[in-house]
Amino acid sequence: MKKQLLNLIELVEKWGEERNFYADNGTTAAHQFIKLIEEQGEMCGNIARGKDPTDDIGDQVVVLIHIARLSGNSFLNFYWNLSDADKLEFSVRKYVMDLTIEYGALSFYLINSNNPIKTEVHLIGCLEKLNQLACKHDTTLLHCLEHSYNEIKDRKGQMVDSVYVKESDIVQDATENMTDHFVNGEDHAKM
Repeated sequence: MKKQLLNLIELVEKWGEERNFYADNGTTAAHQFIKLIEEQGEMCGNIARGKDPTDDIGDQVVVLIHIARLSGNSFLNFYWNLSDADKLEFSVRKYVMDLTIEYGALSFYLINSNNPIKTEVHLIGCLEKLNQLACKHDTTLLHCLEHSYNEIKDRKGQMVDSVYVKESDIVQDATENMTDHFVNGEDHAKM
Protein backbone atom coordinates (compact mmCIF):
# COMPACT_ATOMS: atom_id res chain seq x y z
CA MET A 1 0.00 0.00 0.00
CA LYS A 2 2.85 2.41 0.83
CA LYS A 3 4.46 1.81 -2.57
CA GLN A 4 1.13 2.31 -4.33
CA LEU A 5 0.54 5.60 -2.49
CA LEU A 6 4.07 6.86 -3.25
CA ASN A 7 3.52 6.03 -6.91
CA LEU A 8 0.17 7.84 -7.04
CA ILE A 9 1.55 10.97 -5.36
CA GLU A 10 4.45 11.00 -7.81
CA LEU A 11 2.04 10.54 -10.74
CA VAL A 12 -0.22 13.39 -9.55
CA GLU A 13 2.79 15.69 -9.06
CA LYS A 14 4.22 14.69 -12.47
CA TRP A 15 0.81 15.41 -14.02
CA GLY A 16 0.93 18.85 -12.38
CA GLU A 17 4.49 19.46 -13.60
CA GLU A 18 3.53 18.53 -17.17
CA ARG A 19 0.70 21.07 -17.01
CA ASN A 20 2.86 23.85 -15.57
CA PHE A 21 1.30 23.88 -12.08
CA TYR A 22 4.59 24.42 -10.26
CA ALA A 23 6.34 26.75 -12.72
CA ASP A 24 6.75 30.49 -12.13
CA ASN A 25 3.82 31.19 -14.44
CA GLY A 26 1.81 28.28 -13.04
CA THR A 27 -0.75 28.22 -10.28
CA THR A 28 -0.61 29.17 -6.61
CA ALA A 29 -1.78 27.52 -3.40
CA ALA A 30 -4.50 30.19 -3.15
CA HIS A 31 -5.78 29.45 -6.66
CA GLN A 32 -5.75 25.73 -5.89
CA PHE A 33 -7.70 26.44 -2.72
CA ILE A 34 -10.54 27.84 -4.84
CA LYS A 35 -10.48 24.60 -6.86
CA LEU A 36 -10.55 22.68 -3.58
CA ILE A 37 -13.76 24.42 -2.50
CA GLU A 38 -15.29 23.75 -5.93
CA GLU A 39 -14.55 20.05 -5.47
CA GLN A 40 -16.00 20.14 -1.95
CA GLY A 41 -19.20 21.65 -3.36
CA GLU A 42 -19.48 18.81 -5.86
CA MET A 43 -18.98 16.30 -3.05
CA CYS A 44 -21.66 17.94 -0.90
CA GLY A 45 -24.09 17.87 -3.83
CA ASN A 46 -23.47 14.18 -4.41
CA ILE A 47 -23.77 13.33 -0.73
CA ALA A 48 -27.05 15.28 -0.53
CA ARG A 49 -28.36 13.27 -3.50
CA GLY A 50 -27.21 9.96 -2.04
CA LYS A 51 -24.57 9.49 -4.75
CA ASP A 52 -21.12 7.94 -4.34
CA PRO A 53 -18.57 10.66 -3.39
CA THR A 54 -15.47 8.55 -4.20
CA ASP A 55 -14.45 10.72 -7.16
CA ASP A 56 -15.15 13.94 -5.24
CA ILE A 57 -13.03 12.86 -2.26
CA GLY A 58 -10.23 11.79 -4.60
CA ASP A 59 -10.40 15.09 -6.49
CA GLN A 60 -9.94 16.95 -3.20
CA VAL A 61 -6.93 14.78 -2.35
CA VAL A 62 -5.42 15.59 -5.77
CA VAL A 63 -5.86 19.31 -5.11
CA LEU A 64 -4.40 18.96 -1.59
CA ILE A 65 -1.32 17.29 -3.12
CA HIS A 66 -0.87 20.37 -5.30
CA ILE A 67 -1.48 22.75 -2.38
CA ALA A 68 1.05 20.88 -0.25
CA ARG A 69 3.72 21.09 -2.94
CA LEU A 70 2.96 24.74 -3.74
CA SER A 71 3.17 25.67 -0.04
CA GLY A 72 6.50 23.86 0.43
CA ASN A 73 5.15 20.85 2.32
CA SER A 74 5.35 17.12 1.69
CA PHE A 75 1.99 15.46 1.13
CA LEU A 76 3.39 12.10 2.17
CA ASN A 77 4.12 13.42 5.69
CA PHE A 78 0.44 14.34 6.05
CA TYR A 79 -0.80 10.96 4.89
CA TRP A 80 1.32 9.02 7.39
CA ASN A 81 0.02 11.21 10.23
CA LEU A 82 -3.61 10.23 9.65
CA SER A 83 -5.32 8.23 12.33
CA ASP A 84 -7.66 5.38 11.51
CA ALA A 85 -11.19 6.69 11.02
CA ASP A 86 -13.99 5.27 13.12
CA LYS A 87 -16.92 4.67 10.75
CA LEU A 88 -19.53 4.78 13.47
CA GLU A 89 -18.43 7.82 15.44
CA PHE A 90 -20.26 10.72 13.73
CA SER A 91 -22.65 11.45 10.89
CA VAL A 92 -21.54 12.33 7.38
CA ARG A 93 -22.97 15.84 7.89
CA LYS A 94 -20.69 16.40 10.87
CA TYR A 95 -17.63 15.32 8.88
CA VAL A 96 -18.62 17.66 6.03
CA MET A 97 -19.06 20.56 8.48
CA ASP A 98 -15.75 19.77 10.18
CA LEU A 99 -14.05 19.62 6.78
CA THR A 100 -15.48 23.05 5.94
CA ILE A 101 -14.04 24.45 9.19
CA GLU A 102 -10.62 22.92 8.38
CA TYR A 103 -10.75 24.40 4.88
CA GLY A 104 -11.49 27.81 6.41
CA ALA A 105 -8.46 27.56 8.69
CA LEU A 106 -6.30 26.35 5.80
CA SER A 107 -7.37 29.30 3.66
CA PHE A 108 -6.42 31.71 6.45
CA TYR A 109 -2.87 30.36 6.65
CA LEU A 110 -2.46 30.12 2.89
CA ILE A 111 -3.49 33.74 2.37
CA ASN A 112 -2.49 35.57 5.57
CA SER A 113 0.61 33.76 6.70
CA ASN A 114 3.83 32.36 5.43
CA ASN A 115 3.88 29.75 8.17
CA PRO A 116 4.39 26.27 6.67
CA ILE A 117 3.92 24.58 10.06
CA LYS A 118 0.43 26.03 10.56
CA THR A 119 -0.40 25.23 6.93
CA GLU A 120 0.79 21.66 7.47
CA VAL A 121 -1.37 21.26 10.59
CA HIS A 122 -4.50 22.24 8.66
CA LEU A 123 -3.59 20.17 5.60
CA ILE A 124 -3.40 17.16 7.94
CA GLY A 125 -6.78 18.16 9.43
CA CYS A 126 -8.33 18.32 5.94
CA LEU A 127 -6.99 14.89 5.08
CA GLU A 128 -8.29 13.46 8.35
CA LYS A 129 -11.79 14.71 7.56
CA LEU A 130 -11.63 13.37 3.99
CA ASN A 131 -10.34 10.08 5.40
CA GLN A 132 -13.34 9.92 7.76
CA LEU A 133 -15.73 10.66 4.89
CA ALA A 134 -14.12 7.99 2.73
CA CYS A 135 -14.40 5.48 5.57
CA LYS A 136 -18.07 6.37 6.13
CA HIS A 137 -18.64 5.52 2.46
CA ASP A 138 -16.83 2.17 2.72
CA THR A 139 -13.74 3.25 0.80
CA THR A 140 -10.25 4.59 1.45
CA LEU A 141 -8.38 7.76 0.55
CA LEU A 142 -6.00 5.63 -1.50
CA HIS A 143 -8.89 4.20 -3.54
CA CYS A 144 -10.39 7.68 -4.00
CA LEU A 145 -7.04 9.13 -5.11
CA GLU A 146 -6.46 6.27 -7.53
CA HIS A 147 -9.95 6.74 -9.01
CA SER A 148 -9.42 10.49 -9.49
CA TYR A 149 -5.95 10.11 -10.96
CA ASN A 150 -7.29 7.65 -13.53
CA GLU A 151 -9.92 10.25 -14.47
CA ILE A 152 -7.40 13.08 -15.02
CA LYS A 153 -4.24 11.33 -16.20
CA ASP A 154 -4.88 11.91 -19.91
CA ARG A 155 -6.65 15.25 -19.51
CA LYS A 156 -5.35 18.13 -21.58
CA GLY A 157 -5.83 21.83 -21.00
CA GLN A 158 -3.98 25.03 -20.28
CA MET A 159 -3.21 27.50 -17.54
CA VAL A 160 -5.46 30.59 -17.72
CA ASP A 161 -4.81 33.30 -15.11
CA SER A 162 -3.12 30.76 -12.78
CA VAL A 163 -6.03 28.31 -13.08
CA TYR A 164 -5.81 25.04 -15.03
CA VAL A 165 -8.71 24.85 -17.48
CA LYS A 166 -9.39 21.49 -19.08
CA GLU A 167 -9.62 21.38 -22.85
CA SER A 168 -13.33 20.51 -22.94
CA ASP A 169 -14.11 23.64 -20.88
CA ILE A 170 -12.00 25.81 -23.19
CA VAL A 171 -13.94 24.53 -26.23
CA GLN A 172 -17.26 24.99 -24.40
CA ASP A 173 -16.34 28.57 -23.36
CA ALA A 174 -15.31 29.43 -26.95
CA THR A 175 -18.64 28.10 -28.27
CA GLU A 176 -20.61 30.08 -25.67
CA ASN A 177 -18.65 33.25 -26.54
CA MET A 178 -19.41 32.78 -30.24
CA THR A 179 -23.11 32.30 -29.46
CA ASP A 180 -23.10 35.45 -27.30
CA HIS A 181 -21.45 37.38 -30.13
CA PHE A 182 -24.13 36.39 -32.63
CA VAL A 183 -27.04 36.92 -30.23
CA ASN A 184 -25.79 40.12 -28.61
CA GLY A 185 -23.48 41.54 -31.31
CA GLU A 186 -23.91 43.17 -34.71
CA ASP A 187 -24.89 39.94 -36.40
CA HIS A 188 -28.06 39.78 -34.24
CA ALA A 189 -29.34 43.01 -35.84
CA LYS A 190 -29.12 41.41 -39.29
CA MET A 191 -31.29 38.44 -38.30
